[in-house]
Amino acid sequence: MTTDSNFPTVYFNCLTNPLLLAPNLFSETLSNISTSASSPSSTSSCLSGSSTSLCLSGILTNMLQLLHLMLCFLLSWITCSSSKPTSMYDVLRAHGLPMGLLPKGVVDFEIDDAGRFTVHLDQACNAKFESELHYDRNVSGTLSFGQIGSLSGISAQELFLWFPVKGIRVDVPSSGIIYFDVGVVYKQFSLSLFETPPECTAASGGVEAVGAVSKSESRRLRSKLLFDHVGRDFV
Repeated sequence: MTTDSNFPTVYFNCLTNPLLLAPNLFSETLSNISTSASSPSSTSSCLSGSSTSLCLSGILTNMLQLLHLMLCFLLSWITCSSSKPTSMYDVLRAHGLPMGLLPKGVVDFEIDDAGRFTVHLDQACNAKFESELHYDRNVSGTLSFGQIGSLSGISAQELFLWFPVKGIRVDVPSSGIIYFDVGVVYKQFSLSLFETPPECTAASGGVEAVGAVSKSESRRLRSKLLFDHVGRDFV
């Protein structure tokens, strides 16, 4: 599983972590220890029996500071590393979307800091919700909080036809509703259907999605869809 090296700062921003000041303090402490050790006055005082305890105390203090900064640096690195999403499912959840929008079988993904992503599945497949969805082997789009735009690679079956899903959005998470833009209408589904990645069966053949249609055909399909799904789909 891979992610882009310039992953969006919505997930993690190590530069805002105050622990990242540790490297500078680390260098400064080393410099102080080095200066102190090389100082003639310091060396002579350490050789003096009357100042031995003070000398040891100073060395111990510097060593404890150094150890503390090393621990801070390690903690900072662990914090930044652990906050990086490890899967595309995590990315969806971080953007306020259910991770079940993608099926099981994601083998790799890329995403840039503008939200443009590509997901690679192990195979083209179909998953069943209230209606059937088809996933191409590669799914791409642009991700922002609560929605996916410029979507490619997902089709929804309706009236025995396959319509390309152009976008997905969740307007109000508390409503429990998610919307799919299939061109002629916005189909709405319950968010609970997409809580977990679904099983996806291998597609036996390619899906020929409906592309651009005439205005009259679009009106006919719109009317039919609205008639069949009154109270469930919205224009």
